[in-house]
Amino acid sequence: MTIQDYNECVKLYSDGIFRFIVKNMRDEFEAENIVQNTFEKLWVRIEKVEMKTAKAYLFKIAYNNMIDVIRKNKIKDDYSLEQFRMGYEVQCGYNKIRLYGKYYPSSIFKQNEGPDLRTVSAGILIGSI
Repeated sequence: MTIQDYNECVKLYSDGIFRFIVKNMRDEFEAENIVQNTFEKLWVRIEKVEMKTAKAYLFKIAYNNMIDVIRKNKIKDDYSLEQFRMGYEVQCGYNKIRLYGKYYPSSIFKQNEGPDLRTVSAGILIGSI
């Protein structure tokens, strides 16, 4: 592939790759980074890639980059959950029967990053403790 072929690939395929990534990730910033990385990888291998296979090569590289980014972000995602929460717990019982209740006045999610859910639970414990 020549430099002119490379420039032609950028003109022909960069928009299509961008739209493909945005459609799947719904994140324009990440899509721009993936398109940039894709053409960077083509540039590094410019002498090994032929013009007739460039489109398939570019979309395969972009797809693999997208999967890598999704996996990386999935591991780091905290799902907007609060790391620490304060709560109250009450227990009372007689012999082997215990009643308990728990209440957390703070929301499960970080402020403005999810619904305002507060945890309440109650139950009966029967048996030895």
